Amino acid sequence: MFRAGLLTALFAGTATAAIAGSPEPAPMPEPAPVAPPVEDWSGAFIGVQAGGAQGDVDWLFPLAGTRADHDNDGGFGGLYAGYNWQSNSLVYGFDAEFNAADISGSTPCPNPAFSCQTELNSFGSIRGRIGGAMDRWHIYGAAGYAFADADAQSINVATGAPFYAADTSETLDGWTIAFGAERKLGSNTVLRGEIAHYDFDTANYFQPSVAPANIGFSHTALKIGLHLKF
Repeated sequence: MFRAGLLTALFAGTATAAIAGSPEPAPMPEPAPVAPPVEDWSGAFIGVQAGGAQGDVDWLFPLAGTRADHDNDGGFGGLYAGYNWQSNSLVYGFDAEFNAADISGSTPCPNPAFSCQTELNSFGSIRGRIGGAMDRWHIYGAAGYAFADADAQSINVATGAPFYAADTSETLDGWTIAFGAERKLGSNTVLRGEIAHYDFDTANYFQPSVAPANIGFSHTALKIGLHLKF
């Protein structure tokens, strides 16, 4: 019996020592964080926009060498549409816009009996775009061709009668550059904000007449838009 008790004690001590000396199991590695999926910005879109603009009018009477430069400002509203392609977070594509506008200004002519007045009736653009997708945001830049329709006239201050009887409207060509941000409100509804600058080539107004004018327009526009993505 003494031998059996001794064997039992030795076995228990050996087992306890073995357990006490065993290394603890290595902790399981934490799973690697999973990156959130990139929002899909690819596909066609069409929307409406509105905003305000402020700009400059460079007005030169080349025969006399006198000027009637002035500022112009006003509002506009219109439509835009385009298409995006996407590679991971890189988003690129094109868009086009057309806006009806009332962006106007005036200043006394070199002959102060007359007021030199201008009005931008419409403008638009066709642009390439490139940007980056960040969750539900898309930040982009854009640049391209711009066009506009603008009127100019000299008005008799006393009578309100126009000085020029000929056509006083010209179609303008130019360029534009813009930066903007878009935010998805739903799976296919997108809110857009943008700042864009437009610069148009100088046009020859009042041809032929005794006082032709070379007039150039430029303006910077702040826009807010809402579009559907398809």
